[in-house]
Amino acid sequence: MSKTTPPDPFGAISITPPDPPASAGRKTDSSMRPPPAPPFSRKAPPSKSKRSFSLSLVLTLLGVVFTLYLACGAFVLPYLIKSVLTQSLIRRLDRPVTIGQATFNPLTLRLTLTNGIVGPRLSDPADKVDPILSFSSLTVDLESLSLVRGAVICQELTLNQPFLHLVHDRQNLYNLTTLLPDMGQDVRRL
Repeated sequence: MSKTTPPDPFGAISITPPDPPASAGRKTDSSMRPPPAPPFSRKAPPSKSKRSFSLSLVLTLLGVVFTLYLACGAFVLPYLIKSVLTQSLIRRLDRPVTIGQATFNPLTLRLTLTNGIVGPRLSDPADKVDPILSFSSLTVDLESLSLVRGAVICQELTLNQPFLHLVHDRQNLYNLTTLLPDMGQDVRRL
């Protein structure tokens, strides 16, 4: 009796490697280059890791810029307003100018100056008006879209507890006219 194996119900799969095909006149040199890609082929899209890296880099840069904007608006700008603006007004008005505190909210574009005082003329020792102008607080709300256009438009201006010492002198001038820019004598006479 011959032994016959029962047929495999799933079929037979060969495990032996296939024979290499015979090269029909081709060189099998390792220095042979692959054929050039056709001109209409597309490049592969960047991998997800490259896209996520560039997105995270952009988000990080935006976060740094926004943080710098907030820090400069909240700390640097009030310092500059208090020091530079005060010195500029002192030179322009020839009067001492004091600002107690300056605060700026960079998100709402709201500037608040507190305890502002404009004193007597520095060049005139006989000027006894002290102070000529003062206020408890001055709040300026800027319109955000106006800054994009390159203009500064005030949306709201609030002045709390203003004090104005108005004096009429012998030359028929008011002491307040010295605060105005020089536009000629006709404008300065009231």
